Amino acid sequence: MPTSNGDTNEALKAKPEIAQRLAGSVLEAAALDCYSTEWGDEIATQLKQYLVPGQIFLAADNAKPGDTVTLRVEARESAGAAVGIPAQFLLNVRDRSTRVAISPSLLFIKRLDVTDADIAVTNPQAIKKVDYSPFPGVTFGAVFHSRGLRKVEDQSWDYEATETFASRFRGALAPGIAMNVTFMNFGDPRDFNPAANDGAGAFTTTTGTNFEVGAGLVLSLFDNNLQFTWGYNLNASRKNRYFGVGFGFIEIGKRLAGFLGQ
Repeated sequence: MPTSNGDTNEALKAKPEIAQRLAGSVLEAAALDCYSTEWGDEIATQLKQYLVPGQIFLAADNAKPGDTVTLRVEARESAGAAVGIPAQFLLNVRDRSTRVAISPSLLFIKRLDVTDADIAVTNPQAIKKVDYSPFPGVTFGAVFHSRGLRKVEDQSWDYEATETFASRFRGALAPGIAMNVTFMNFGDPRDFNPAANDGAGAFTTTTGTNFEVGAGLVLSLFDNNLQFTWGYNLNASRKNRYFGVGFGFIEIGKRLAGFLGQ
């Protein structure tokens, strides 16, 4: 049976604790509404003065993609004593933007445009055929990683991080482009031994007179783990174009080169 406002007021007077609870609820709702509308930015500004900004220098600790960083956050008094329970976060290190770097390379080089007549023993100007021989070098370039950003509306920022199938696919593909300098010897294609010098690799017979340098463009996939190069041997007088395939994990390339050299 419905009651009048007078009956409700009389009931509240008879039960003062109920009136206090209702008043507290109304005040709490009003405070929350005030915080979310007019005073939210002001309160956030006031809170910032109690926060200590900090930076994490991943390069100083030689952190690499795939590593996990433990972040511990705790409150301390002015005297330095800890207050409350510290919070701990585990952060996975991943590439999220373009990475530019210099890295060693081991490319399997094939000399292009070489015909049977070029390598015939009866040819007084015969040249050597180079069929995917391993040669070391240096690569300078960029790898493009996907950050997975999504445009947002009605926010103080324009984009926020998000993970979708497309962003994960672009992140795994991680294409790259670079310039490469390769040290080679077209006169002795099997001259470089990747297992020599305690695994560092070394030329066995190349000297200053037959040392050659190649320069070319490198396109890569899968975070520089698969590389393709096209370039020119700058010291070869003819048939100096070459194509090559390389691997980002140089140790894998060395093992494959050692196997092919057997």
